[in-house]
Amino acid sequence: YVNPHTEHFNPDKQFAFMRQAGKELLLIVTNFDDQDVELHVFLPENVFAYFEIDETNITSAKDLLTGEKMPKEILRNTYYSINIKRYNARIVKFLIKN
Repeated sequence: YVNPHTEHFNPDKQFAFMRQAGKELLLIVTNFDDQDVELHVFLPENVFAYFEIDETNITSAKDLLTGEKMPKEILRNTYYSINIKRYNARIVKFLIKN
């Protein structure tokens, strides 16, 4: 319901969710399409409230599968843009400071 079908997200072929453990927030995004895609994953305000996150406290972000440094800027009610190869996934770990 958060990421309906748009030009940059197809819920029939892409899936995204978040998890938190301590000072680490994970964004897991999968692409089951046979083409590379640039996705725009919507991050609703309730995600920040549920995980009790202040987006100004994100210090870094990296893809755990590739080690690639990722954009650390995540904001309430906006989109996080991410490129994913066909039949692939990204696990972006955001570090949260005190």
